[in-house]
Amino acid sequence: MKRLPLALAALTLLAPATAAAAKPRDLLPDLAQGLPTPIEALIDTSTGTQQTRLVFGSTIANVGEGPLILSAKRAPGASTMTAHQVVRRSDGSSYVRRQVAGTLKFVVASDHRHWHLLRIDRYELWTSNASRRLRRDRKQGFCLGDRYELYPGRRIAHQPRHPGYPGACGKERPDLTHIVEGISVGWGDSYKANIEGQFIDITGIAPGRYLLVHRISRGGLLEVNPYNDVSCAAIELKAPAVVGEAPTVVVAASGKQCTKTYDRWGVPGG
Repeated sequence: MKRLPLALAALTLLAPATAAAAKPRDLLPDLAQGLPTPIEALIDTSTGTQQTRLVFGSTIANVGEGPLILSAKRAPGASTMTAHQVVRRSDGSSYVRRQVAGTLKFVVASDHRHWHLLRIDRYELWTSNASRRLRRDRKQGFCLGDRYELYPGRRIAHQPRHPGYPGACGKERPDLTHIVEGISVGWGDSYKANIEGQFIDITGIAPGRYLLVHRISRGGLLEVNPYNDVSCAAIELKAPAVVGEAPTVVVAASGKQCTKTYDRWGVPGG
């Protein structure tokens, strides 16, 4: 049998490995919807009329291999920005997806003024058997950022040591024409109850059992796993002891009802 020269043989053995290494892969985010918590009801009169609100906190965490990066731009004079997703790759490179990922709008509120990504998260009240949606939120949008570490004291694969997206979102800068928002791997974005639209108007809703559903509305976002985009809590509204006061909210269970009725909320379609 004819033997190959040693150098040539080595190159032949390395060729498949080199070819495989030359094909970088996408490092995609995996957005996980946290459970609605804490949950309570309160009476609000800030609009001039008495309104009963179901208020709650919410979180979106990134447990994927790559960061969620949104690069948004607008033309001079336009009131909104169009966002596109930037995808990191295993070789350190990145690219911008052509599909529109979302819309940003400069929001002026009593305690903040910055650019919001519209409708990435939705809050809904459903009947206890998930047969009908009763109410939904009116939240304007979200300022994405690394607001908490998912696993304090330890890091998961691809997680940076420090937050990469501070969550300022162009604060006090309505003049901006370009902005970048995102959530790093191992970090999450959180919102406290009853701020920035963190509530559902339940005025007129009778005492009884319901499902409070939180779901990520991905739109044009690309991620690894869409099946953790929804979470929910089974709650019971109990009539107040005094007419005009807020009902008492009892959280019966969380999580399991969502897996039984996924298709009700358009998962994984977003």
